[in-house]
Amino acid sequence: MNYRIKVLALSLLMGMGFPVAMSASVVATPKQVSSESRFVYEGWEIKTNGYRTTGKTAQTANTSYTAEQTWLIVSASIRKVGVGGTNHPPLGFVNAQLVDTNGFYYPLTRIEYKSRNIGEPFKPGEIRLEDLMFDVPQGTRARFLIMYSPTQAEVARIKI
Repeated sequence: MNYRIKVLALSLLMGMGFPVAMSASVVATPKQVSSESRFVYEGWEIKTNGYRTTGKTAQTANTSYTAEQTWLIVSASIRKVGVGGTNHPPLGFVNAQLVDTNGFYYPLTRIEYKSRNIGEPFKPGEIRLEDLMFDVPQGTRARFLIMYSPTQAEVARIKI
């Protein structure tokens, strides 16, 4: 089955209601687009630390994963920078999407958590690292990471 058809079917099954890998221009208001690889939201800093491609196989500390096409892995971190409030971030990477330099959207395929304390409250200033893994066509170049609120509203596009 064609890769784009699979991604479209997956996005519709996941209830997103829009084609994630179909051509679309990247249009956003200036407050949505971070010109930096860092974004602060409600006392939390989300930062991208670059990306790499690994081919069809990605080896992690515990296992290896096979992509249908090529793995593009975005290194990201989240840190509590505010005082007070909840010790759990209001945004998570679970619904993140990748936008490439051609304006194509790709859903997150999996997360490789580098922190051992998943689910535990954050301590002030604590940084947790994750690798966000996207199954993309070979030659894809990352442009933005899109973050969504729990209600699926787009909150930010963070430069990669």
